[in-house]
Amino acid sequence: LTFLETKPVTFFKQIQPQSSDYGSLVREKKNLEQTLKLGGWGEKITASILRPGDKGEEVVKLRNRLIRMGLMEKSYSPIYDKKLKLSVKKFQMLHGLIEDGVAGEVTLYEINKSIKDRLKLLIASLERRRWLNGAYEDKYLIVNIPEFKLRIIEKGKTIYQSKVVVGQDRPNTRTPEFSNKLQFMVINPSWYVPRSIILEEYLPDIRKNRNAASELFFTDKSGNYIAREDINFDVLIDEDFPYGMKQPPSNDNALGAVKFMLPNIHNIYLHDTPDKNLFSEEVRAFSHGCVRVYQPFELAYELLSANFNNPKVVFDNLLKNEVEFKLNLRKQIPVHITYSTVWSNNGEEVSYRRDIYGRDIEIYKSLQDLGLSL
Repeated sequence: LTFLETKPVTFFKQIQPQSSDYGSLVREKKNLEQTLKLGGWGEKITASILRPGDKGEEVVKLRNRLIRMGLMEKSYSPIYDKKLKLSVKKFQMLHGLIEDGVAGEVTLYEINKSIKDRLKLLIASLERRRWLNGAYEDKYLIVNIPEFKLRIIEKGKTIYQSKVVVGQDRPNTRTPEFSNKLQFMVINPSWYVPRSIILEEYLPDIRKNRNAASELFFTDKSGNYIAREDINFDVLIDEDFPYGMKQPPSNDNALGAVKFMLPNIHNIYLHDTPDKNLFSEEVRAFSHGCVRVYQPFELAYELLSANFNNPKVVFDNLLKNEVEFKLNLRKQIPVHITYSTVWSNNGEEVSYRRDIYGRDIEIYKSLQDLGLSL
């Protein structure tokens, strides 16, 4: 319908982004702007840490900020009581922090952020909704980079989710945003070391100590094994270095026990990892760009459910063979690797994450240059 054929309110509702949380983010923006006009969230907390049982002026500041954020009912007490602890845990949940109810350094840093800082991310997120104005498929896999989380969504419901590790915040290692289809998995994979990692990380160490990175071996252009003692590392120039590096399947393989392939120009894929300790970190940006999955076996079972009646038995048996094996998916699943710092899952609560790559602040600055933001 055109503007002249319908009521103005109906027309504008039809052309706004159709993402499920667009309306929630618009309401959040209005609420933040109104709170800003009324003086904001109050004084910032100067303490380095506040715990249940503490009391004093800093606890009052903490309480006041959380009340003005709408995370607890109005009250007055100089004591860090049970209600305040629950409110802190709620804040931590909405911001992807460890939910321990203790206002430590990281939690206080996030609580002390200004409304204007939140609005910048919110405005950028609303702009992203306008770019991606369309519905996803009935079933898809989505990775939200700043959230460090992967989900499989089927008919609007999450049927699988896992923590993930994403790329480090460096020019050549940040995980890109793109969409593709997950086509196959490799069980007990070999790791073919990217050339950039060979030149920047491994060669300098090997030139100092020939036995460094002994779990890797060298190959020629045809993939044939080349003994280290046959290579004169000192005379070879990096730009002309003719060898590749490979790590065979093992318990220590950098890709873990399985990788999930969605062929793309970025050479990005999902995979297991032996470094499980990294999943306990709040900010999980440690990889060279690929997405490391905390619960990869469960992901494999779900993806193979279209191939086999008992995918767990099939996968586990292939895993036990300790032989590299490629397994095509009968039903390829759409994959969307996204970057969302602000969203609403249920139409009410709004979650925020850190702009780890500074991408949303760049969007905000561009809108500001056009006179379309604060």
